[in-house]
Amino acid sequence: MQKKVIDIFGIPFSPLNRQKALLMVQDSIRSNNQHFIVTPNPEILLLAREDATYARVLKHADARLPDGIGVLWAAGVKSLSLGKFFSKVSFFSRILLIFSAFFYFFCIIFWPSRLKRVLPERISGTDFLQDICHLKNPRVHVFFLGAAPGIAHLAAQRLKYENPDLIVAGSSSGIPYDNEDDVIRRIRNSGATVLFVAYGSPKQEFWIYHNLRKMPNVKIAMGVGGAFDYISGKRRRAPLFLRRLGLEWVVRLFNEPRRLRRIFNATIKFPYIVLKECLRK
Repeated sequence: MQKKVIDIFGIPFSPLNRQKALLMVQDSIRSNNQHFIVTPNPEILLLAREDATYARVLKHADARLPDGIGVLWAAGVKSLSLGKFFSKVSFFSRILLIFSAFFYFFCIIFWPSRLKRVLPERISGTDFLQDICHLKNPRVHVFFLGAAPGIAHLAAQRLKYENPDLIVAGSSSGIPYDNEDDVIRRIRNSGATVLFVAYGSPKQEFWIYHNLRKMPNVKIAMGVGGAFDYISGKRRRAPLFLRRLGLEWVVRLFNEPRRLRRIFNATIKFPYIVLKECLRK
């Protein structure tokens, strides 16, 4: 039985695991159609909740992959609140929903398989980018756009070293809408079939939304945030076991204290608003 699509703050997520998402990418590259992929995390969802235009862009994407254990938690709580028992507005059902929400928090560490019954897997933009770059059938022609000077090129070279079959169509640093016509012309002339845009959210999603049709050779376009920084080695990612536990934010906070507000939004504000909205029903 196929799982249903569930939405968080009006942004729908399809229940794809990493393998199925990668098969979707392979089919898309072979097709004559263009596909736009986004990987919303709690911070992006909060932003979309406050910005209707951004929410429309995310809904326009062909695939929305959950980047963050918080998104999986929210999907579990949301699906529970839509159940026949919990959807009845009563004091008892609300108390039980609150306890269930805390139960899902414990599941993040102690029972992750229970947490993944609604959305099967967290698919981070950085990991999925690397998955795509390791495809051998079909071989991918990739253009890397964004990040600080030299970072996109370095990330491309490291991925090329890991997979010699990868075809690096080109790379370009810079900021959105800087020499835009020239950048689009370079991507079009490069023959790239895959485009990764590292402008950060929401700029990268807006840029892809407005410009993808101008680059008909590109079959897959995806915003990847700070992925080039991690792949190039400019920034260090959290150890794998912390990422699997959804605690990557702890390392980010230690390495980049200036991210405190963003981490607060993702770990405190986001679950608070999710639960608040579920209790209203």
